[in-house]
Amino acid sequence: MYSGKISPGDAEILLKALGKAGLRQGMKVLEIGCAAGRMSRLIAERFCCEVTGVDTSRAAIEEAAGGPPPRNGSVRFLREDAGNTGGRFPCAADNTKEPSPYDIVCSECTLSLIEGKRELFEKISAALVPGGKLVLLDMRVSKMEDAIRSAGFTKIYEEDLSDELLSWAGQIIFDYGSLAAYFESVTPAGEDVAAYCGPFAGENPTGSGYAMSIFGNGPAEDSGSTAHG
Repeated sequence: MYSGKISPGDAEILLKALGKAGLRQGMKVLEIGCAAGRMSRLIAERFCCEVTGVDTSRAAIEEAAGGPPPRNGSVRFLREDAGNTGGRFPCAADNTKEPSPYDIVCSECTLSLIEGKRELFEKISAALVPGGKLVLLDMRVSKMEDAIRSAGFTKIYEEDLSDELLSWAGQIIFDYGSLAAYFESVTPAGEDVAAYCGPFAGENPTGSGYAMSIFGNGPAEDSGSTAHG
């Protein structure tokens, strides 16, 4: 079985972020780093929307595709390397590489691990409708903001999640004995722990700036509220 993704936040945190971003019934969502598909299904069920989950792991996509359909909405799962700057994300309607009219792109603890941030966020921008939203739950989002802004995004919401990260780290230590033991358990065979787990595998991952951030694809006037948490 695929071990899943490194996810300090409870599922409700990402669902809350998507609600703040204006996700509604019938909208199209792209989840980057969907792992075994649990979150994609929850998003589809909660908002009755169309979700495409992508992940670089063949094992993850096979497990996701073999899961039950959501009770509401729809999901599909595709193997896709988000860091591949040579093309676009799959279209929301089918598997083609035509311009992809997603209303929201979301990702949890994935984009901070991908090289080539500027090209990555340009690719995400091209996958969104004008005024669409990018929803991130990730480490060190502030260190990605230059690349995010250069792709035409405007920050419209941010919320510090340090308490959630501390709670997650404490539970992991209780369950596994140490963060290092957990990271070793979730790292696929043959991959370097530090490379796979990124900033989480540092000596003090709780100091790495875990946050919820929402960006609009375009100027602030086209991207909704500029409220901050």
